[in-house]
Amino acid sequence: LMDVIRSCKKLQHLDLADTNLGDVGVRVIAGQAAACKHLRTLGLRGNPVSSSGADAFGLVVQKTPSLREVDFSHCALGEIGVCCLTGMLREARLISINIGDNQVRARGVQQLCEALKIVDSVRRLGLQGNGLTDVMVRPITGVFKVNRTLEAVNLSWNELTDGACKAILAAVQMNRCVSEIDMTGNIVSEELLVKLVQTLNRHKG
Repeated sequence: LMDVIRSCKKLQHLDLADTNLGDVGVRVIAGQAAACKHLRTLGLRGNPVSSSGADAFGLVVQKTPSLREVDFSHCALGEIGVCCLTGMLREARLISINIGDNQVRARGVQQLCEALKIVDSVRRLGLQGNGLTDVMVRPITGVFKVNRTLEAVNLSWNELTDGACKAILAAVQMNRCVSEIDMTGNIVSEELLVKLVQTLNRHKG
């Protein structure tokens, strides 16, 4: 695979979803990443990539400054893996990162959000299916209050209730840059969802 990648000098998009890549595979990519000088998107969805692979991904970021979008959804990052990626965010110029379905837990969310208060490149963030609770959403609302780059956040299929939705609504009312928040599959009343959608639609206008 890497021989093929090296031969494609202007490769911009690489989708390795559901290929059973694993941590070793990510380390192999990291070792050859310098050959991918034009790579913009990397898809690793559905691979058993853990914190070890996430740590190695830092080398990919260093060697491919052109990288803008990465999909780590349905991997096995866990809390530690997400913390590893958080350190990388400060060096990268990613505009989209998807870490849905990885059980990021409270510490992972906290670390991620602290980085997003500083990073000014990320526009789209995927946190779907991570078992997020109302308490775990507090750092996210903190990001909305200071970050003026983030535009879309996927919070679908978590464990959020009206309390989280009220906090999100209050935060985005002060930030017109946020125009899309997916709350599908949470335990939120129709009334609050309508208010949130109406607020975000006004931001789009």
